[in-house]
Amino acid sequence: MKQLWLSMNRLTTCLLLLALCLLPAIPGRAAEPLQSVSLQLLWKHQFQFAGYYVAKQKGFYADEELDVEIREYSSGIDLVDQVLSGEADFAVGRSSILISKAQGADILALFAAFQHSPLMLLTTEASGIQTPADLQGRRIMITEDARQVAEVTAMLLQAGISRDEFIRQRHSFDIEDLIAGNTDAMASYVSNEPYQMRQRGVGYHVIHPKDHGFDMYSDILFTSNRFQQQKPLVTERFYRASLKGWQYALEHIDEATEIILNHYNSQGRNREALLFEGQQLRQLAYDDQGRFGTLTDSRFAAMAQIYLISDAIDQPFQLKDFIYQGLPGSQGLGLTASEQRYLLDQPLLRVCAAPSRMPYESVKQGRHSGIVADYMQLIASKLGISLSLVVANSWKQALELIRQGQCDLLPAAIQTPDSMQYLSFTRPYLNLQQTVIATANYQPRIKDIDDVLDRPLAVVGESPFFAVLQDRYPRINLQRVPSIEAGLRMIQRGELYGLIDLSAAISNTMQQQHITDIKIGGGLPDRWQFSIAVRQDNPRLLKILDKAVASIPPSEVQQLINHWILIRYELGFDYSLFWKVMIGVGLFVLFLFYRNLMVTKYNRKLAVLAEHDKLTGIYNRHKTDTTLGQLVEISSRYDKPVSVIYFDIDHFKEVNDTYGHAVGDQVLSELSQLVGSRVRKSDTFGRWGGEEFLIILPETDIQHAHRFAEQLRESVNQYPFPTAKPLSCSFGLATWRPGDSSHSLLHRADQALYSAKHSGRNTVCMQLDNDAANQTQHTATSLKRG
Repeated sequence: MKQLWLSMNRLTTCLLLLALCLLPAIPGRAAEPLQSVSLQLLWKHQFQFAGYYVAKQKGFYADEELDVEIREYSSGIDLVDQVLSGEADFAVGRSSILISKAQGADILALFAAFQHSPLMLLTTEASGIQTPADLQGRRIMITEDARQVAEVTAMLLQAGISRDEFIRQRHSFDIEDLIAGNTDAMASYVSNEPYQMRQRGVGYHVIHPKDHGFDMYSDILFTSNRFQQQKPLVTERFYRASLKGWQYALEHIDEATEIILNHYNSQGRNREALLFEGQQLRQLAYDDQGRFGTLTDSRFAAMAQIYLISDAIDQPFQLKDFIYQGLPGSQGLGLTASEQRYLLDQPLLRVCAAPSRMPYESVKQGRHSGIVADYMQLIASKLGISLSLVVANSWKQALELIRQGQCDLLPAAIQTPDSMQYLSFTRPYLNLQQTVIATANYQPRIKDIDDVLDRPLAVVGESPFFAVLQDRYPRINLQRVPSIEAGLRMIQRGELYGLIDLSAAISNTMQQQHITDIKIGGGLPDRWQFSIAVRQDNPRLLKILDKAVASIPPSEVQQLINHWILIRYELGFDYSLFWKVMIGVGLFVLFLFYRNLMVTKYNRKLAVLAEHDKLTGIYNRHKTDTTLGQLVEISSRYDKPVSVIYFDIDHFKEVNDTYGHAVGDQVLSELSQLVGSRVRKSDTFGRWGGEEFLIILPETDIQHAHRFAEQLRESVNQYPFPTAKPLSCSFGLATWRPGDSSHSLLHRADQALYSAKHSGRNTVCMQLDNDAANQTQHTATSLKRG
């Protein structure tokens, strides 16, 4: 009996243990289901999408509570429509999705799998075709969709080959057509077709748009703004897990290849082909800082220009809020365990700041202020750390401090060739206001910076702009000044033509120093951005800061900008005092306005009288001589051509003696009107004295001046002056040469006029050397020496 009781007891225990083991399988106790999402690919399964396969098979999506369906491409699918309609939650698209965005598609770009497009033109070695220019009149297999091959089209246009200057063939997607000579070049991917050529033992050349300045993102992961707004956590988790999958796939190409062979090899590729594809794509996946997935507004803007060049779009456009910024707040940072431990071990970060440029950044009495300072406090609050200020006297000293390890980061860094050798940069967090050139008020507006590269320009001290500008504009005449105010004062004294800096910084200084005779003379096409920089030997801090930067939405950054640029300078204004004196000031202003109006009218009359000839209304000798001196000085400084035409009326004394001085005055007036109607707005035409006149032609060489003088000579001959006989003029020409003063230039023109008089009058003579004048009679067809 006892034995039976023991057996029953053991059986009961076993049954209880079995029940406990089976308990998780009971439906009422099941784990929460994973969130189902879908990803639409842009082509068939291959290594091109390895990061997503790895994220699924390695459980990275599951770790983020996601069940991801990866859909292979089917013919006729429109990727953007799939996402906008909700048929797919996410999709991988070509760079042409930015055109859809510009046309109103409510989509959001998360990251680019490849910083450089794998699309290129492939030719055989035997063809001898190695450059875009070699494709003039050749056959090219390429798709008809200009959106998909914009970088190739732009590359050909740069080489002088329009769409009509090569033979476009329907793409067969069969490498045998290239090998057999059925085409001269084939649009291909660097990750696929070159492998096939190697397998067949055929030599080849790759003509890549990237090597010719046309660089495009490729394989951009995107979703709809509606999906991101409705499911921000799902978007963030999918984004995070996909990045992790890609980073793993590119670091473990062999393992990623095995995953494709076992689960996604719908095209039946062999191991070697997939390994080759992975190795080639890895070279295209990282940006210049070694980061994966980065997207920037500046790169998208450059890509938009390529679409304009290739006629894929017909007008410029601006992209706004196209790049995913992550979740606001600490829950969106996605810090790893090691990154969290780093912040626990380093709760205080040392910040190098240079007290140089408001409203962006300044240090006064040990206090860091400005837009950058406020942004860094925002970063600190998100990371739960404190900041310690290390003050530098200049940008150069700040770079030296961080290089020596005396500070941990630079908060307002601009990438330059030198700094990139030892610093790493986060994604940009602040798009700086336009970089501009401040000039004196009397200077003309600058339409193109190329027009003023030879003028004396300046930047502040050790500003990073100096290296960047010298790199982008090798011909620039650039010098350093100690501060923005110092540069503006040098412009006032005529020692500088212009100062290059940020528009807000220049405007702030002008306002604070009450400078009113300086203006913004023009802008540079360059747009710079601030990033946070750390030493290259601290990659963990870089990743932490980059995640913090990504978590701050543009609207929050704009609030910081508005606080300093739109509001800061209104503080302290006494509105009660303003209203008390408003009535008195208004009356006083009205009085000053009336008085100024009268004085201005009188001064204008005086200016006209001081500069213009009373009889003819054209410039007088004083004004003409002053202008000649200024233009000769410009020519001496910048080696610019300037020519003068010195002429008088032939036998004018006989006109006065025969018809009287009244008719003589009428002849002078009508001649002035005739010539004045034919000179350019940039020319200066004045009465030198009596019947002598002078025309100054800037930016004009002697040959063009000669043609113009001949036209004037013929016009005078044909004009019906109030005399019985036709009148004529003799013309002397000279052009500026190195070493000339205004006096020597005019003296040579006078010698040429003297030669014209002694050559029978009604003649144009040119002074080409010191000793003799070269002349042409009005009947001659070529110039004669003598």
